[in-house]
Amino acid sequence: MASSAVSMSTSETALATAAKSSSSSSISSGDDWLSFVDPCTGRTYMSNPATYDCVWGASPLVLGQTHRELFDKTRARFYYQDLATQTVAWDPPSAASSNSESTTDASSSLASTSTSSLPGRVSSESVAAGGSGAASASAGSGSAVTDGGEGEGLEGFARVHFSYGKKVSRLKSMLQYQKEKLSAPLLRVLNEKANGPLAKKAVAQFKNVLCYCGDKNSKVSRFEIAAQLCAAVHEHRALADELLCQVGKQTVMNPRAPSLQRAWELMALLCRHVAPSDQLRSYLLGFLTQQARHHKQQYASLAAAALRSVRNGGPYTPQTQADAAHLEREIAQLDSPFLFGAPLAAIMERERAVDPSREVPYLVEVLLERIIALGGDRTEGIFRIPGDVEFVAQCSFLWEAGDTSPPPTSDPRAAASLLSLWLRSLADPLVPDALYDAATACKDPAAAVEVAQRMPVDNRALFLRLCKFFGDLAVPENAAITKMNVPNLAMVFAPVFLHCPSDNPSVILQNSKLEHSFLTHAINGVVNQ
Repeated sequence: MASSAVSMSTSETALATAAKSSSSSSISSGDDWLSFVDPCTGRTYMSNPATYDCVWGASPLVLGQTHRELFDKTRARFYYQDLATQTVAWDPPSAASSNSESTTDASSSLASTSTSSLPGRVSSESVAAGGSGAASASAGSGSAVTDGGEGEGLEGFARVHFSYGKKVSRLKSMLQYQKEKLSAPLLRVLNEKANGPLAKKAVAQFKNVLCYCGDKNSKVSRFEIAAQLCAAVHEHRALADELLCQVGKQTVMNPRAPSLQRAWELMALLCRHVAPSDQLRSYLLGFLTQQARHHKQQYASLAAAALRSVRNGGPYTPQTQADAAHLEREIAQLDSPFLFGAPLAAIMERERAVDPSREVPYLVEVLLERIIALGGDRTEGIFRIPGDVEFVAQCSFLWEAGDTSPPPTSDPRAAASLLSLWLRSLADPLVPDALYDAATACKDPAAAVEVAQRMPVDNRALFLRLCKFFGDLAVPENAAITKMNVPNLAMVFAPVFLHCPSDNPSVILQNSKLEHSFLTHAINGVVNQ
């Protein structure tokens, strides 16, 4: 559900009224659905007065009322949930029975990849390739059928789980920054009498959040406060969602920049140590994505770190390791770039831990393959004419946040622009500064290849891989269409691969010709090897 989507409180009021008026008639679960128009968005949604299930669009029951028809907004396709088994498939029930292969593929694609997901639960993250929400179906009887928390953010979770009584207007304030202590927990379940001791701990927990963010004075360091928060959650698992929501609210409408910075820092840290419940997880993913895009670059790296942890399920460090000194070291690394802006050696070290045979970053291989698959070798101005700027920014954010699916685009220029952005963002130039003079002194392809062989292993592998790709891209039959021969490609990438050590404009201009000559020789030399 998009971030601008319906505030369901109005819809739920209408639904409750309709349910009461229908209570005298015999309506069994799933037998009848009512249509409503949401006043906030003008969208139609269907509600079941017996089960209180809700879904956007037309009635989700199809074919003898044995399946629900749901819509995946990212792929723009309907898919179908079997009400008896809770399995899902792309094909309608009539076609699914005669196309088991398609059903298997769809179920595999739609099934939640989270190890903490409940059996039969469909995660909106696994349905949406680009990180936006799609339908989320729960296996439990009477569970709501919504179109996913990942696009909705914390508001959707709060409407169901927060304790705001009959005052719907109070819900908004519960999801925004406050400097005062909480008088009661946010979650309804913690306000129940049976959870009295936990309620007190939840209120005290928020005081620690305020102290961490600098909104309240504290006699201990913020690292010790973080350790206390982690220890409390590991001791009382029921406090996990409450803590994540408490910290999340402090990142919304926070007028104090230092407090906002600390709140994002704490959120990124907690997402490494505190596992959200299955009910919260998709909403938390949506919230983190929304807020990070809203804050643009200022807190994007911290939000991306939080997203990576939630998406990857951890690492959720045990309590014994979450001491103040350990957390201080973690916090120092949280704001470091993960992919865009990170050192090449750090990226490769991380990727080789997963695949020891990897020679170049996974992102590079995916994008090179994508450029060719989309016809980039037959696209005029490839690498010279930029792709959709907004799309490239969104994709770079998703990759930084750990979503490594291929960019969902049919424009090869967008994939080419994403690759160029990543290369420009490397912490250090691909050609090391120590080899700059040798590179700019090259007079022929053999000398350029010899300089490449002197590069560090990761730089050398990536440099040679890109030179080979550029050479294949610039063959005469392609260049006649793309207008991007070897010299033109070298003109685009020479300033990216080599950084002139001088600040003198005249020296930079003079050396640009030598940089262009080096890369031209290198591409020709690699192709002719």
